[in-house]
Amino acid sequence: MNDDVVTGSVPFPDVQIVFLDQDWPDYHYPEHMERKFPTADAFVSWQCFMAAPGLEDDALGAALLAVLRHHDALRTRLAKVEGRWRQTFAPPDDKPPLVSADLSALGRDEQERAVHEAFDAGLTSLSLHDGPVMSCVHLRRGANRPGLVLLFTNHIIVDWYSSQILAADLDSALSQAMLGQRIVLPPKTTSVKAWGERVQSVIGSGEWADDLRRLTAYKRSWPPVPPGGLPLDYAEENTDEPAADEVTVTLDAAVTEVLVRQALSIWHARFLDLLQTALARAIAPWAGIAALPMCVVMHGRDPIFDDVDLTRTVGAYAMGLLDVVRPDADPSLSPLADPRLRFAQVLMNFSRPLEMTYESDGRAPYVSVYDRYNPQVTVNFQGRLGQPGNLRTLTPFQADEWLDTRIRAVSTSLDCLLAIDAGALRATWKYSPRFYHRATIARLADTFIAELTALRKDP
Repeated sequence: MNDDVVTGSVPFPDVQIVFLDQDWPDYHYPEHMERKFPTADAFVSWQCFMAAPGLEDDALGAALLAVLRHHDALRTRLAKVEGRWRQTFAPPDDKPPLVSADLSALGRDEQERAVHEAFDAGLTSLSLHDGPVMSCVHLRRGANRPGLVLLFTNHIIVDWYSSQILAADLDSALSQAMLGQRIVLPPKTTSVKAWGERVQSVIGSGEWADDLRRLTAYKRSWPPVPPGGLPLDYAEENTDEPAADEVTVTLDAAVTEVLVRQALSIWHARFLDLLQTALARAIAPWAGIAALPMCVVMHGRDPIFDDVDLTRTVGAYAMGLLDVVRPDADPSLSPLADPRLRFAQVLMNFSRPLEMTYESDGRAPYVSVYDRYNPQVTVNFQGRLGQPGNLRTLTPFQADEWLDTRIRAVSTSLDCLLAIDAGALRATWKYSPRFYHRATIARLADTFIAELTALRKDP
């Protein structure tokens, strides 16, 4: 692949504009829609690492510059020009986006306060218009305590999959810089710019028309769902409660492994389809609805074309696929398991006019199928977790009090993060205590595990 630096104008998916504003010509957001995301520059995710006490800022700065040069999306700039959002990649800079502080003279309590202040400052350090969209904080805590490296990225530009690539490359670049070596990163895969141009050419060619029609037919097969939303414990936001919390439940490893095998051998489906059925059976009766709309998060990097490789491309490819599941139906393979249908949704996401062509019901103003169903449950199945990457200089860690919830505004949505960890399914339900009692979410989580267990068939 070409390792040249990519700059200049880059195609920008229309679906991303929902994070920037809601000013769409000929489009109407339903009144029941709540804004589920923070403002664009506050849509920040982060990674936290421990580093050896001897880490020098010069080495960390060199590593950051190498990563910024290598991954073009990290130099994204967004601006609204003549009513249209435009994306460009800026040329590489010679000044790393690094803030450093020596906390070694402070006591433990003072250090903790300083760390939290630096963390909060990092959350407001990014700008999609002016840059940077990635920043780093290095905190030295003395000879007997590991230093901290906090890495912030705008989540509109860097999805979770990309953050893992970024961590590995920053660690590799830092290891080389600390040894005084020339920094060499793995070869680039297809650039964000080349991918966007390819998608635009497919849209213009009409070659995906059959798959777009199949996707539309599947969406039209869904039963209607009333717009009332999920039942709330607080009708109005209770600001006395914290903004976010989570409940985690697990399924026994032996049962998990049986269900993974039986998903294919008995249900002729994916394990994800079983998870969606169990979620529908847990939530739909509680919500009093005949079917559960859910946003199913996919990595968006299906190998559709032989000459396109996104495996090491940093960007925002993850997408939420709307699916609607009836709790009274047995698990079955969702049509969205077909990569061609998923790519058809990518095309609609890229072009609002294309989406309108296939999804319009003839009413004015136009409202997309996604917004008509307004899914308030998000499902993110990360699959089977492996061992942490072999990072040499940076050790990932997550402090309990830094729950990864700031990338979503306070809302009535429920986010279900699912993964198989050490053989057992782990289900983390993220929610806002300003709308739900913890006991409510705990009951839903327990019911989900019970419904999933009930799908197991005896040999």
